[in-house]
Amino acid sequence: MSAAAEDVRARPVPRSARRQAADAFLRDRMAVAGLIVLVLAHAAAILAPALTRWDPTIGDEDGILVPPFSPGHVLGTDEQGRDILARILFGARLAFPEAVVPVVAAGAAGLVLGLIGGFFQRVIGEAVMRTLDVLFAIPMVLLAIAIATTLGSGLPTVILSMAIVITPYIARVVATTAAQQRSAPFVEAARCAGFSEWKILRREILPHVIPAVVVYGTTNMGAMVVFAAGFGFLGLGAQPPTPDWGAMISGGMRSLASAPWVSTVPGIAIVVISLAFNYVGDGLRVALDPRLRTRL
Repeated sequence: MSAAAEDVRARPVPRSARRQAADAFLRDRMAVAGLIVLVLAHAAAILAPALTRWDPTIGDEDGILVPPFSPGHVLGTDEQGRDILARILFGARLAFPEAVVPVVAAGAAGLVLGLIGGFFQRVIGEAVMRTLDVLFAIPMVLLAIAIATTLGSGLPTVILSMAIVITPYIARVVATTAAQQRSAPFVEAARCAGFSEWKILRREILPHVIPAVVVYGTTNMGAMVVFAAGFGFLGLGAQPPTPDWGAMISGGMRSLASAPWVSTVPGIAIVVISLAFNYVGDGLRVALDPRLRTRL
Protein backbone atom coordinates (compact mmCIF):
# COMPACT_ATOMS: atom_id res chain seq x y z
CA MET A 1 0.00 0.00 0.00
CA SER A 2 1.35 3.40 -0.94
CA ALA A 3 2.21 6.08 1.62
CA ALA A 4 -0.58 8.32 0.27
CA ALA A 5 -3.17 5.59 0.79
CA GLU A 6 -1.95 4.93 4.33
CA ASP A 7 -2.13 8.66 5.07
CA VAL A 8 -5.75 8.78 3.87
CA ARG A 9 -6.68 5.82 6.07
CA ALA A 10 -4.99 7.40 9.09
CA ARG A 11 -6.98 10.61 8.83
CA PRO A 12 -10.01 10.77 11.13
CA VAL A 13 -13.37 10.75 9.38
CA PRO A 14 -14.99 14.18 9.86
CA ARG A 15 -18.23 14.06 11.80
CA SER A 16 -21.35 15.70 10.44
CA ALA A 17 -22.74 18.82 12.09
CA ARG A 18 -25.72 16.85 13.39
CA ARG A 19 -23.48 14.22 14.96
CA GLN A 20 -21.35 16.92 16.59
CA ALA A 21 -24.47 18.62 17.98
CA ALA A 22 -25.84 15.32 19.29
CA ASP A 23 -22.53 14.45 20.95
CA ALA A 24 -22.33 17.90 22.56
CA PHE A 25 -25.87 17.55 23.92
CA LEU A 26 -25.18 14.07 25.31
CA ARG A 27 -22.09 15.36 27.10
CA ASP A 28 -24.27 17.82 29.02
CA ARG A 29 -25.44 15.73 31.97
CA MET A 30 -28.04 18.25 33.15
CA ALA A 31 -29.55 18.49 29.66
CA VAL A 32 -29.75 14.70 29.39
CA ALA A 33 -31.26 14.49 32.88
CA GLY A 34 -33.82 17.13 31.93
CA LEU A 35 -34.73 15.25 28.77
CA ILE A 36 -35.16 12.01 30.73
CA VAL A 37 -37.43 13.76 33.24
CA LEU A 38 -39.58 15.20 30.45
CA VAL A 39 -39.86 11.86 28.66
CA LEU A 40 -40.80 10.03 31.87
CA ALA A 41 -43.27 12.73 32.91
CA HIS A 42 -44.91 12.73 29.48
CA ALA A 43 -45.13 8.94 29.49
CA ALA A 44 -46.67 9.04 32.99
CA ALA A 45 -49.26 11.55 31.79
CA ILE A 46 -50.21 9.34 28.86
CA LEU A 47 -50.36 6.23 31.03
CA ALA A 48 -52.11 7.97 33.94
CA PRO A 49 -55.22 5.72 33.89
CA ALA A 50 -52.98 2.67 34.21
CA LEU A 51 -50.76 4.16 36.93
CA THR A 52 -53.49 5.02 39.41
CA ARG A 53 -56.82 3.49 40.33
CA TRP A 54 -58.28 6.76 41.60
CA ASP A 55 -60.48 9.15 39.66
CA PRO A 56 -58.84 12.61 39.91
CA THR A 57 -62.20 14.38 39.97
CA ILE A 58 -64.00 12.29 42.61
CA GLY A 59 -63.29 12.70 46.31
CA ASP A 60 -63.77 10.47 49.33
CA GLU A 61 -65.45 12.00 52.38
CA ASP A 62 -63.75 9.44 54.62
CA GLY A 63 -60.29 10.24 53.25
CA ILE A 64 -60.00 14.03 53.47
CA LEU A 65 -56.47 15.44 53.91
CA VAL A 66 -54.81 12.06 54.26
CA PRO A 67 -51.03 12.63 54.63
CA PRO A 68 -48.51 11.32 52.09
CA PHE A 69 -47.29 7.71 52.20
CA SER A 70 -50.60 6.57 53.64
CA PRO A 71 -51.94 3.20 52.45
CA GLY A 72 -53.51 3.69 49.04
CA HIS A 73 -52.46 7.35 48.76
CA VAL A 74 -48.75 7.76 48.10
CA LEU A 75 -48.94 11.57 47.95
CA GLY A 76 -51.95 11.98 50.21
CA THR A 77 -55.33 13.51 49.46
CA ASP A 78 -56.67 17.05 49.23
CA GLU A 79 -59.42 18.94 51.03
CA GLN A 80 -62.08 17.01 49.09
CA GLY A 81 -60.50 13.59 49.56
CA ARG A 82 -59.17 13.39 45.99
CA ASP A 83 -55.95 11.47 45.44
CA ILE A 84 -53.12 13.95 44.80
CA LEU A 85 -51.00 11.53 42.76
CA ALA A 86 -53.92 10.96 40.39
CA ARG A 87 -54.46 14.71 40.06
CA ILE A 88 -50.75 15.29 39.41
CA LEU A 89 -50.67 12.64 36.68
CA PHE A 90 -53.83 13.82 34.97
CA GLY A 91 -52.81 17.45 35.49
CA ALA A 92 -49.66 16.75 33.46
CA ARG A 93 -51.96 16.12 30.51
CA LEU A 94 -52.73 19.84 30.63
CA ALA A 95 -49.27 21.02 31.66
CA PHE A 96 -47.49 19.69 28.57
CA PRO A 97 -49.91 21.16 25.99
CA GLU A 98 -49.86 24.44 27.91
CA ALA A 99 -46.07 24.46 27.67
CA VAL A 100 -45.58 23.26 24.10
CA VAL A 101 -48.53 24.50 22.03
CA PRO A 102 -48.16 28.24 22.81
CA VAL A 103 -44.44 28.14 22.05
CA VAL A 104 -44.95 26.27 18.76
CA ALA A 105 -47.69 28.69 17.67
CA ALA A 106 -45.68 31.74 18.75
CA GLY A 107 -42.57 30.29 17.13
CA ALA A 108 -44.30 30.00 13.76
CA ALA A 109 -45.76 33.51 13.98
CA GLY A 110 -42.56 35.01 15.40
CA LEU A 111 -40.48 33.33 12.70
CA VAL A 112 -42.50 34.94 9.92
CA LEU A 113 -42.70 38.37 11.55
CA GLY A 114 -39.05 38.34 12.60
CA LEU A 115 -37.78 37.38 9.17
CA ILE A 116 -39.80 40.16 7.58
CA GLY A 117 -38.71 42.71 10.15
CA GLY A 118 -35.05 41.69 10.24
CA PHE A 119 -34.31 40.91 6.60
CA PHE A 120 -36.55 43.36 4.78
CA GLN A 121 -35.47 46.53 6.56
CA ARG A 122 -37.78 48.78 4.61
CA VAL A 123 -41.30 50.11 5.13
CA ILE A 124 -42.89 46.71 5.76
CA GLY A 125 -40.08 45.57 8.04
CA GLU A 126 -40.16 48.77 10.06
CA ALA A 127 -43.95 48.56 10.33
CA VAL A 128 -43.74 45.01 11.69
CA MET A 129 -41.04 45.83 14.24
CA ARG A 130 -42.76 49.02 15.45
CA THR A 131 -46.01 47.09 15.94
CA LEU A 132 -44.15 44.52 18.01
CA ASP A 133 -42.57 47.32 20.04
CA VAL A 134 -46.07 48.37 21.10
CA LEU A 135 -46.63 44.89 22.54
CA PHE A 136 -43.22 45.06 24.23
CA ALA A 137 -44.36 48.18 26.07
CA ILE A 138 -47.14 46.24 27.80
CA PRO A 139 -46.04 43.97 30.68
CA MET A 140 -46.35 40.34 29.63
CA VAL A 141 -48.37 39.21 32.64
CA LEU A 142 -50.84 42.09 32.45
CA LEU A 143 -51.38 41.56 28.72
CA ALA A 144 -51.97 37.83 29.18
CA ILE A 145 -54.43 38.40 32.03
CA ALA A 146 -56.25 41.06 30.01
CA ILE A 147 -56.63 38.66 27.07
CA ALA A 148 -57.76 35.81 29.32
CA THR A 149 -60.33 37.89 31.18
CA THR A 150 -61.69 39.21 27.89
CA LEU A 151 -62.03 35.82 26.22
CA GLY A 152 -63.04 33.89 29.33
CA SER A 153 -61.35 31.10 31.28
CA GLY A 154 -60.39 27.72 29.90
CA LEU A 155 -57.50 25.86 28.28
CA PRO A 156 -57.89 27.41 24.78
CA THR A 157 -57.81 30.89 26.29
CA VAL A 158 -54.68 30.11 28.30
CA ILE A 159 -52.88 28.77 25.22
CA LEU A 160 -53.94 31.67 23.02
CA SER A 161 -53.02 34.37 25.53
CA MET A 162 -49.59 32.85 26.19
CA ALA A 163 -48.91 32.48 22.47
CA ILE A 164 -49.77 36.13 21.86
CA VAL A 165 -47.58 37.52 24.63
CA ILE A 166 -44.44 35.57 23.71
CA THR A 167 -44.69 36.09 19.94
CA PRO A 168 -42.96 39.52 20.06
CA TYR A 169 -40.03 38.08 22.00
CA ILE A 170 -39.47 35.24 19.54
CA ALA A 171 -39.89 37.67 16.63
CA ARG A 172 -37.22 39.92 18.17
CA VAL A 173 -34.78 37.01 18.42
CA VAL A 174 -35.45 36.08 14.78
CA ALA A 175 -35.18 39.68 13.59
CA THR A 176 -31.85 40.19 15.36
CA THR A 177 -30.39 37.00 13.90
CA ALA A 178 -31.70 37.78 10.41
CA ALA A 179 -30.32 41.33 10.53
CA GLN A 180 -26.89 39.98 11.49
CA GLN A 181 -26.88 37.54 8.59
CA ARG A 182 -28.29 39.78 5.83
CA SER A 183 -24.88 41.32 5.14
CA ALA A 184 -22.83 38.15 5.63
CA PRO A 185 -20.41 37.16 2.81
CA PHE A 186 -22.42 34.09 1.80
CA VAL A 187 -25.55 36.24 1.45
CA GLU A 188 -23.67 38.75 -0.71
CA ALA A 189 -22.38 35.87 -2.80
CA ALA A 190 -25.94 34.62 -3.29
CA ARG A 191 -27.00 38.10 -4.44
CA CYS A 192 -24.11 38.21 -6.91
CA ALA A 193 -25.25 34.83 -8.21
CA GLY A 194 -28.62 36.36 -9.08
CA PHE A 195 -30.73 34.79 -6.32
CA SER A 196 -33.93 36.65 -5.45
CA GLU A 197 -34.41 38.07 -1.96
CA TRP A 198 -37.02 35.45 -1.12
CA LYS A 199 -34.75 32.63 -2.28
CA ILE A 200 -31.89 34.03 -0.19
CA LEU A 201 -34.22 34.28 2.76
CA ARG A 202 -35.32 30.66 2.38
CA ARG A 203 -31.98 29.06 1.53
CA GLU A 204 -29.40 31.18 3.35
CA ILE A 205 -31.06 33.02 6.25
CA LEU A 206 -33.66 30.54 7.47
CA PRO A 207 -31.18 27.73 8.34
CA HIS A 208 -29.28 30.18 10.57
CA VAL A 209 -32.44 31.42 12.29
CA ILE A 210 -34.18 28.15 13.12
CA PRO A 211 -31.60 26.98 15.75
CA ALA A 212 -32.07 30.24 17.66
CA VAL A 213 -35.85 29.76 17.60
CA VAL A 214 -35.55 26.15 18.78
CA VAL A 215 -33.29 27.07 21.69
CA TYR A 216 -35.31 30.11 22.75
CA GLY A 217 -38.59 28.25 22.37
CA THR A 218 -37.47 25.23 24.39
CA THR A 219 -36.29 27.44 27.24
CA ASN A 220 -39.58 29.33 27.16
CA MET A 221 -41.54 26.11 27.56
CA GLY A 222 -40.35 26.00 31.15
CA ALA A 223 -41.63 29.53 31.66
CA MET A 224 -44.96 28.55 30.10
CA VAL A 225 -45.41 25.82 32.73
CA VAL A 226 -45.11 28.45 35.45
CA PHE A 227 -47.22 30.91 33.47
CA ALA A 228 -50.04 28.39 33.00
CA ALA A 229 -49.91 27.50 36.68
CA GLY A 230 -50.41 31.17 37.44
CA PHE A 231 -53.53 31.20 35.29
CA GLY A 232 -54.82 28.14 37.13
CA PHE A 233 -54.04 29.74 40.49
CA LEU A 234 -56.12 32.79 39.51
CA GLY A 235 -58.99 30.64 38.29
CA LEU A 236 -58.45 31.51 34.61
CA GLY A 237 -57.22 28.08 33.52
CA ALA A 238 -59.03 24.76 33.32
CA GLN A 239 -62.15 24.85 35.45
CA PRO A 240 -62.94 22.47 38.33
CA PRO A 241 -63.06 19.56 38.72
CA THR A 242 -60.45 19.23 35.93
CA PRO A 243 -57.05 18.68 37.61
CA ASP A 244 -54.77 21.68 37.08
CA TRP A 245 -51.51 22.17 38.96
CA GLY A 246 -52.05 25.88 39.54
CA ALA A 247 -55.62 25.34 40.74
CA MET A 248 -54.36 22.59 43.06
CA ILE A 249 -51.97 25.06 44.70
CA SER A 250 -54.76 27.59 45.04
CA GLY A 251 -57.12 25.04 46.58
CA GLY A 252 -54.50 23.90 49.07
CA MET A 253 -53.82 27.40 50.36
CA ARG A 254 -56.81 27.15 52.70
CA SER A 255 -55.26 24.19 54.50
CA LEU A 256 -51.60 25.16 54.10
CA ALA A 257 -50.85 25.13 57.85
CA SER A 258 -52.45 21.76 58.59
CA ALA A 259 -51.90 19.98 55.25
CA PRO A 260 -48.99 21.60 53.38
CA TRP A 261 -48.62 18.70 50.96
CA VAL A 262 -51.79 19.72 49.10
CA SER A 263 -50.01 22.81 47.71
CA THR A 264 -46.36 21.78 47.88
CA VAL A 265 -46.68 18.59 45.81
CA PRO A 266 -48.04 20.34 42.68
CA GLY A 267 -45.58 23.16 43.35
CA ILE A 268 -42.71 20.69 43.24
CA ALA A 269 -44.08 19.21 40.01
CA ILE A 270 -44.15 22.67 38.42
CA VAL A 271 -40.56 23.41 39.49
CA VAL A 272 -39.23 20.04 38.28
CA ILE A 273 -40.85 20.23 34.84
CA SER A 274 -39.91 23.88 34.40
CA LEU A 275 -36.27 23.20 35.29
CA ALA A 276 -36.20 20.19 32.99
CA PHE A 277 -37.28 22.35 30.05
CA ASN A 278 -34.68 24.96 30.98
CA TYR A 279 -31.85 22.41 31.17
CA VAL A 280 -32.83 20.93 27.80
CA GLY A 281 -32.91 24.44 26.32
CA ASP A 282 -29.44 25.20 27.70
CA GLY A 283 -28.14 21.94 26.29
CA LEU A 284 -29.57 22.73 22.86
CA ARG A 285 -28.07 26.22 22.98
CA VAL A 286 -24.58 24.78 23.40
CA ALA A 287 -25.13 21.89 20.99
CA LEU A 288 -26.41 24.08 18.15
CA ASP A 289 -23.80 26.83 18.51
CA PRO A 290 -20.43 25.76 17.01
CA ARG A 291 -18.60 28.44 19.00
CA LEU A 292 -19.89 27.10 22.32
CA ARG A 293 -19.57 23.50 21.19
CA THR A 294 -15.81 23.77 20.70
CA ARG A 295 -15.35 24.84 24.32
CA LEU A 296 -16.63 21.57 25.73
